[in-house]
Amino acid sequence: MHEPRDRTEAWLREEQKRKEELDELKNEIAKLKAAVSPSEAIFAFAGWLTSRPVVLPVGSTADAALMADLVKQFVDANGWAEPREGWTGNISIPQNQGAEPPEPAPAATE
Repeated sequence: MHEPRDRTEAWLREEQKRKEELDELKNEIAKLKAAVSPSEAIFAFAGWLTSRPVVLPVGSTADAALMADLVKQFVDANGWAEPREGWTGNISIPQNQGAEPPEPAPAATE
């Protein structure tokens, strides 16, 4: 005589399980939407560097350890993981065109 009640309880448990799984998926989707894209990270890092009161020499004749320290500080501040083994094989580096800095982008017009 308990069969309908047992089926109802089993159904309720399954529904609760599906709800929990759906909530988990929603949380994962929210995390993905909130994730920082690679270009956002680079622009944020460049913005941070240009907002600092100290000028940082950058280039083939400058001490790369200074830049590496700042990169690590920025990575740590954002709670990001350290680079993975072999990460440089996944990055495209533009060719150096010379010693002159690139032309600034044209100002936006209204």
